[in-house]
Amino acid sequence: MRTVGFRAVLLAVLLATTAWCQSPAPRQHQSVAIVIDDSLTAGKHQASLAKSVQRFVKFFTADDELCIFAAKDKPMLWQDFTSDPDLLSERVSKLYGRGKLALYDTLQAAARHLQSEAGNDVRILAVFTAGEDNASAIKFPALLADPALKVPVFAVAGPEADWRIQEPMQVLARQSPAGRAYFVSDDSEMLDVARQIGWRITGRNDEVIAANSAKPLLPYKTVVVPSIPIANSRSTEQVSGDNVLLHRVLVSRLRKSGLFTDVIDADKGAAAADGRLELLATITGFQQGSRAKREFLPFGGGTKLTVQVVLREAGNDQPLLGFVAEGNASSGLFGGSDEKVESEAIIRAADQIVAELRKRK
Repeated sequence: MRTVGFRAVLLAVLLATTAWCQSPAPRQHQSVAIVIDDSLTAGKHQASLAKSVQRFVKFFTADDELCIFAAKDKPMLWQDFTSDPDLLSERVSKLYGRGKLALYDTLQAAARHLQSEAGNDVRILAVFTAGEDNASAIKFPALLADPALKVPVFAVAGPEADWRIQEPMQVLARQSPAGRAYFVSDDSEMLDVARQIGWRITGRNDEVIAANSAKPLLPYKTVVVPSIPIANSRSTEQVSGDNVLLHRVLVSRLRKSGLFTDVIDADKGAAAADGRLELLATITGFQQGSRAKREFLPFGGGTKLTVQVVLREAGNDQPLLGFVAEGNASSGLFGGSDEKVESEAIIRAADQIVAELRKRK
């Protein structure tokens, strides 16, 4: 029967020395209502409009939320608030460009939806239009007087927009010091303007976005670590309590690393709320060390622990990434007890998991 003294001391030292790192000042999270021209005029430029909006939404993170209003002959909430850029892009691709353009009515509807439903304090209206309003019930002076329009407006108009659309877009943009109005002469300029607006709103550039594509964990501030099960296989028959210690060491190491603002120990009753990162680890292999072998083989008799790690967003079954971590320990001829070597393997497995997360954060 194993003694528990060494592990108890090890765990006490780990918990006593865990230091919470000071988190950086949080970036302001934003709620953005996007108004897209879906009229007959826009139909001639629909592909360019769609690509511009798809580029624009990539500048935002999981902490932001965006919705889409289609400006047709009547306003239509095309996609309610979401932080999923793939969903937003897919919805934009479904616009087809027909009929008249009730742009002012749609701007009012989007601004009011932003006012009543947005979850973030920073609220922005983004407008992508190819033509001028020809179907709205509301007149422009009344639109300006609506309190819901007292938000920053970023507008892209063209290529068929003349002074009749340029002037109202400029007036709307000037209502806030942060607002901007851009006018394009051809479809090729739309994508460049979308990048400019995305940068002005978020402060992020294309290089940051490209880096984030290789760092899928970057948007997440909170990670939930459930208990670690042991796979039911012959390679794990000798595991006895190592999963419990691995879970505690991993939570401790993650908190000390500062990779996440909050590390939640799900063993203490916390549930993984939607939008949080969930770290699912499973012990899939275990090789028991042997002190006798270490006495005769300086590099033999070591302990090896294999852990399969999957990370996913809570509430979503689709994994963000997965990898295998291994912890190996063998202290040579005078390596101490089997328990000490086994505990060292557990610590090294936890450290490797943290190192892998750091590469992707």
